[in-house]
Amino acid sequence: MKADQFIALNEEITSLLRAGIPLSLGLHGFSSSVSGRLRVYSRALADEIDRGKLLHDALAAVDQKMPTTYQAILAAGAESGQLADAVESVAQYTRRAQETRNQITLAMIYPTLVVMLAWFLFWSSCLYILPRMRVVFAGFGMEGSGAIHFLSKLPREVTRLGWVPLVVMGAALAMSLYRVRSRGYRGALDYGWCRYLPGVARFVRYSHWSTFTHFASQLMTYGVPESRALTLAAQATGDPALMADANRWSDAAEQGKSPADELPAGRALPPFLVGMMRIGSRQNSLPSTLAHLSDMYSRKAALSSDRFQTIFPIVIVVAIAGTAVLLYALALFYPIIELMTNLA
Repeated sequence: MKADQFIALNEEITSLLRAGIPLSLGLHGFSSSVSGRLRVYSRALADEIDRGKLLHDALAAVDQKMPTTYQAILAAGAESGQLADAVESVAQYTRRAQETRNQITLAMIYPTLVVMLAWFLFWSSCLYILPRMRVVFAGFGMEGSGAIHFLSKLPREVTRLGWVPLVVMGAALAMSLYRVRSRGYRGALDYGWCRYLPGVARFVRYSHWSTFTHFASQLMTYGVPESRALTLAAQATGDPALMADANRWSDAAEQGKSPADELPAGRALPPFLVGMMRIGSRQNSLPSTLAHLSDMYSRKAALSSDRFQTIFPIVIVVAIAGTAVLLYALALFYPIIELMTNLA
């Protein structure tokens, strides 16, 4: 399923649970009002529940690639009698992550279009205007300055690229927009190539820390042991470094070592987060501590996202498109100015 379909299904399940409607009956009715993969998925899920399976077991039977963290949250929520809250929490968190991921991708549309337009103007001037300016200079018996010689060499170099930059940038933009619409629910937290853009790395770190602390807090609240909760929460982020840190924590806890002393401050966990987790572990308030940390990192991630959407397009337009427009202006006006000066 796509991410938005996954969110819609979880919201429907939450509504059915809170209204006290049997899931099998409600999902059969829900499947008749939707189409595509969501219809097939919800109908298959209702059939599995009719066979007597619990919700998390039915989901695992319908989709064998269902994230382990999601199954664990539903199982723990069912055991603690808070299944509706568990499903709703997953839906809300996935929606927030998907919206932020899409905002970063959509923020690239304007600067990409500006860069494509700037390149087209510069390339067309080198292809059509500069060759004619060389003919004009030769007709008046003028050699031109060093800048004219430099500009005269541009058409040969630039025309070799031709439409290639436009095609590459257009294809990248189209692929990004397509992935916004077709991204699966398992990839809601996957930032892909965007993680390599300047300013996105910090946002990705905040997002991973928020995801880790959120799911760890939720699992512990539902009674999942700390070592298991931290490992599952790390898997939800998809960050290899964070999963390695959480695995070290899990190994230490299974060996009976003190969490306050064995909690690793590795590559993925910041010192502040480690310190707060140590304090929460010592005071037996780790779930609530993680919940507060999740809210804090979520706000920081949102702030970083807003800053990126504001600053990055401006930087791209000024740095790349501005340079292309400057070269376009020089290629167009400098030969004309020098020709008029020599004629005078």
